[in-house]
Amino acid sequence: MRPKKPKENLLAVRHPFPDILLDESIYHKMIEEVEDYAILLLDTTGMVINWNKGAEKIKGYRSEEIIGRSFKIFYTADDRENHVPEKILAEAARLGKSVQEGWRVRKDGSMFWGSVIITSIHEKDRSVIGFTKVTRDLTQRKEMEESMLNAIVETQERERKEISDELHDNVNQKLATSKLFLERAHEECKSGMLTSAEKNLVEALQEIRNISHRISPNIIFNLGLPDAIDDLAESINQLKKFKTIFYCPDRHIPAGPDVQLALYRIIQEQMNNILKYADAKQVRIELIQHERQLHLAISDNGRGFDFMKVKKGLGIQNIFFRAERCKGKAAFITAPGKGCTVKINIPLHPPVQ
Repeated sequence: MRPKKPKENLLAVRHPFPDILLDESIYHKMIEEVEDYAILLLDTTGMVINWNKGAEKIKGYRSEEIIGRSFKIFYTADDRENHVPEKILAEAARLGKSVQEGWRVRKDGSMFWGSVIITSIHEKDRSVIGFTKVTRDLTQRKEMEESMLNAIVETQERERKEISDELHDNVNQKLATSKLFLERAHEECKSGMLTSAEKNLVEALQEIRNISHRISPNIIFNLGLPDAIDDLAESINQLKKFKTIFYCPDRHIPAGPDVQLALYRIIQEQMNNILKYADAKQVRIELIQHERQLHLAISDNGRGFDFMKVKKGLGIQNIFFRAERCKGKAAFITAPGKGCTVKINIPLHPPVQ
């Protein structure tokens, strides 16, 4: 009679080598030893209940310092104030998973750019009993992206200046000379066609001056931000696509020209987006100072869109990057049929990178 085979451990995990069985304790030990990813368990309220070497390496806490504390500690003060951690857990509970990227806080207060996946764990009855949280430090990738975007922004400003100078110093001068010739021709030969040509040329000269004026970085140095926005709003209103209203109760902006230029370019970028896609009837631009912060809001009553589904083109990326470059934050508040509001908050004290 052959002896019965021993029952296989149901908790065992088969290793690629068939003669080795990896039991549950070894499996958990393997997770604990992973150093490239922070892998931890949270209870249903977000309390940390286990910690691996990767978490210690990335976040700086030893297991005895963090187990039993809320995972909210990894989020910035602004994120905690806006209840971002609670919203992420709620999304993971509702959808099964929440995938996020953003700035996170280490034990020493320094920041890193984290890619985070939080997955809900369920009982047999599908009730949520906890969450797994996997974080990867992508700060180096983020810095490379910012370096590339920085180069793009600097190239854009250089090209804008070159175009502005060319329009002002070359094209505008040739048109001005042509205008003088037309005036002389009109004196010698009265003609309605010459009058019309002269009128069109004057309008073209004015439009080129306006374009040169708007795209040149010197607009901020010459006018200051509120007057530059006034000028931009007036030129857009002349298109008669929608009505633009600008509200700025304090015309003195205690920020450097780099910050003011960044805000002006954000407004230009979003106004172009509205002109192209929004089908809006009214746009309101607000620039307000409050508690050492500059608050910019650009709101339209157009068609809106699903921000999570729309392709993030260079224009939207530029808005976020220019805000981050000034140590600020950008947010899009929009939904189909609900219009769109772009909010920019920039602190007045930190220097621009």
